[in-house]
Amino acid sequence: MNPKTRPCLRLTPHQEIKVSVRVGASPQTASLSKWRSSNRLQTDKWPVMCLLLTVSLLANLSSCVWLLFNHNPGRLYLELLFFCAVVNYGQGLLSFALFGLDKHLILLPVKRLYSLWYGKQEEQPQSDLSEEIRMTCTQFTKYHKQQCFHDIVKKRRCGKKTMVDCFLGCELVEWLLQVGLAQDRGEAVLYGTRLQEGGVLQHIKQEYSSQDSPLYYRFMA
Repeated sequence: MNPKTRPCLRLTPHQEIKVSVRVGASPQTASLSKWRSSNRLQTDKWPVMCLLLTVSLLANLSSCVWLLFNHNPGRLYLELLFFCAVVNYGQGLLSFALFGLDKHLILLPVKRLYSLWYGKQEEQPQSDLSEEIRMTCTQFTKYHKQQCFHDIVKKRRCGKKTMVDCFLGCELVEWLLQVGLAQDRGEAVLYGTRLQEGGVLQHIKQEYSSQDSPLYYRFMA
């Protein structure tokens, strides 16, 4: 056997899984690779923009030279002049088409501003929640949320013109006592706090935690 050649070993499926896990990229490496790919795509847009600006420059220079040496420019000059006008006044649209629809620079920040404006919180990752909070939120969402929404949620005026589907913190406490999910008002407040930490409900302005008081709350979609 030639010492430079190595025999091909056949691995069992279990061994193949182990090998793939060992040689697989770590989450940090995958994130770095994704960032490099996005950054490369962003960098590739600049040569395209420079090429379009160069074409615009040459078109305008050609129109000036044409008019300088031809006192009767003709129809072709008018077409060139029209092209120059389109390129000059369309540079803003070209720039927006190349950079304005970028996901990380434009779309995601606008989406975050929209969420902040309408008071929508990003859901807390389930891995950061305790088992007790997850079970409470799952139980309430699956078996009680629809009935609770029907019993206590109403259209209420918040501000001068805004009508919002919301409820009072004391109303939630009373409802939890009525259906038997809490034995006393303190336990009901603790139950509401778990729902708020699990992203099931929130204060309408995100300023207060769950309380047994006439504060406005609403369920998250």
